[in-house]
Amino acid sequence: MIRRTLTTLIALALTAASFYAQSLESLPHYQPRQSVSGTIRIWGHGSPKRNFMGKLMGYWEDGFGKYNPDVRFENKMYGTASAIGDDRLQRQAQGRVVPDSFTHGSSAQRARWFRIGLDSGDPRKCDTFRAQQL
Repeated sequence: MIRRTLTTLIALALTAASFYAQSLESLPHYQPRQSVSGTIRIWGHGSPKRNFMGKLMGYWEDGFGKYNPDVRFENKMYGTASAIGDDRLQRQAQGRVVPDSFTHGSSAQRARWFRIGLDSGDPRKCDTFRAQQL
């Protein structure tokens, strides 16, 4: 009985929440008070496999740019990709770099491939196994 009541209450709460979440038409249209310019630098890490953050940031940049066309974005979402390249890891661990022993690529290669996936939104374009050049 308690379980059924709780399930019903949760279902009602979710229904009410979705109703209110979908009625955004009542909000006033956004009007910026002043124009801004400059560069917004975005740092972090993303996933070249799923690329959720890259796509989300792309939508945000597009929307922001409609109201602030003089703002430029530098998107460096590939922090993790460049931080764990074999060259950096080897330099940290042994003080020298041995490219012939790389198993995951250099920091530059990893950042490049991440950027290709981020910019294209197509995971097939980051297939390093079929690439002619890394």
